[in-house]
Amino acid sequence: MFVSISNAKSRPENSDQVIYASFNSDLEEIYKSINAQLRPITIIYDPPVRAVGLQLQTNAQVIDSLPLFESFYEKLLVLKLKYTDDVILVSSDILSDDLKRNVDSEYVNCIEQIVHTTVACHMMLYAFYLVSNNEILNRLNKKLSYCTKYFDQPIPSEKITSFITENNKLKSDNKALLEQINSLKENIKNLESKCDLLVKDNDLLVESLHQSQEKYEILLKDNKNVLSKLETKRKKLSARDKENQEIIKSLHFAQEMCEVQAEQALKRDNEFRKYKDEIKLRLLWLTTSVQNTKNNFRSSSRSFRKLVRKEIEEIEKSGLFDKEFYLNSYTDVAQKNIEPILHYFLYGVYEGRDPSASFNTLSYLSLHEDVAQAGINPFIHFIRHGRIENRKTTSSKLKN
Repeated sequence: MFVSISNAKSRPENSDQVIYASFNSDLEEIYKSINAQLRPITIIYDPPVRAVGLQLQTNAQVIDSLPLFESFYEKLLVLKLKYTDDVILVSSDILSDDLKRNVDSEYVNCIEQIVHTTVACHMMLYAFYLVSNNEILNRLNKKLSYCTKYFDQPIPSEKITSFITENNKLKSDNKALLEQINSLKENIKNLESKCDLLVKDNDLLVESLHQSQEKYEILLKDNKNVLSKLETKRKKLSARDKENQEIIKSLHFAQEMCEVQAEQALKRDNEFRKYKDEIKLRLLWLTTSVQNTKNNFRSSSRSFRKLVRKEIEEIEKSGLFDKEFYLNSYTDVAQKNIEPILHYFLYGVYEGRDPSASFNTLSYLSLHEDVAQAGINPFIHFIRHGRIENRKTTSSKLKN
């Protein structure tokens, strides 16, 4: 955003990019009225010499306008010091007349270019120097006012002498000021030469940057080719990975099946071994039992029958034989109309039948190998010894 300030009578109308103001305008109010998004603002002002020249063209009294000029430049300096980063000052004497008359986009672009040049910065410093030394101008204006006021009156010789002395002092001050201005100009030239060197260095850097950019583009192309090849290989590896995953899944499934089959085989093997052990014990018991029976028959058949009756009575008196369970479990015994205890004692025990739900004949032989080796009827052994010894009949224990 640009603010153009001049003491000229005629000013163009404000636009979106430029605000036109006079020396009487309130600079602080103009600054605050501009949206913060449009900052920093560039203030283009008439320097003191140009302001005095324009005032003379209007045939106005310069002496009367000096307080206005002094107040304006003081406000301008205060605004710059207060909003250093948001205010840029540009003296209008570095702009061409064509640019001043034609307020358009080209005008704005040219101003932007001027603001960012070393010359513009030093002209701005020069303008500040003039403003800060306006005390000399004020003293001069006072003398001009004094001369104008008493132009038609005779001037005393003392006043003429005083005026000459003061004038000489002003000349001396003016000479010192000119020397300072020349020193500033010399500094500007030195800075411009340094700026030229910096521009040359910048051109070299730009050229080097272009070369680096070309190399980077070549490397970028090579990198794209490498990435393309890597992408192709990645796709192939992905396809192989999918195949490997399928193979791994098949292997896992096969392994699980093998483990299941191995577990089943081990279970069957354990069952077979258990069954084999039971068969061995059963054969051992049957062999021993048959041998005991043969021995009893050889001794005397009367004593054997007596032994049978005794053991049957012992089973019946124990109350552990469940006749109802035996007949319901083995319907062939019920159909033959045989006494259940007698059938169990003569046939059932050798066929692996159970006298009750809580006693398993084969399990008792399997759990207690000494009973199988002795060839004793397992149920008789439990009645006589097993229940006292609290031996297991199946998974549970019989109660007395």
